[in-house]
Amino acid sequence: MAMDTALKSRLHARCLDVVEERIATLRQREKEVQTAANSETKSSAGDKYETGRAMMQLDRERLAGQMEEAAKLKKALDQVALGEVSKEVVFGRLVITSGPGYFIAASLGEVALDENKYFVISASAPIAGQLMGKQVGETIQLAGRSLSINEIH
Repeated sequence: MAMDTALKSRLHARCLDVVEERIATLRQREKEVQTAANSETKSSAGDKYETGRAMMQLDRERLAGQMEEAAKLKKALDQVALGEVSKEVVFGRLVITSGPGYFIAASLGEVALDENKYFVISASAPIAGQLMGKQVGETIQLAGRSLSINEIH
């Protein structure tokens, strides 16, 4: 079981890296927008100036929303109990199926680790709803095909 925990821990760390990279990118973009706002000078064409300010405000609002979403992802990842073991699929588990692997933690999408790809999904995702409560050996139906649960970490 130590190897199982190691895989989940490494995937969890990779997910945190993805979120931290996203946050760093958003912070850089915020700085760029602020720099652009600071350098914006009022021209004789007042409408152009006001349009530019409005666009920058929209950028700031969009970035704030993205930053809030990234913070939610990080919070969800922080709630994953890495050392806990269970026989059934619950929040924070890595589920290895006969198809792809699913890490039920946060809505990050596909995350690569080593040579493998895992779908990192939130507990509210439809596929997570199908997996929750299932145990090794049980199957679910996804897009017309059966996926059997091979491992739960």
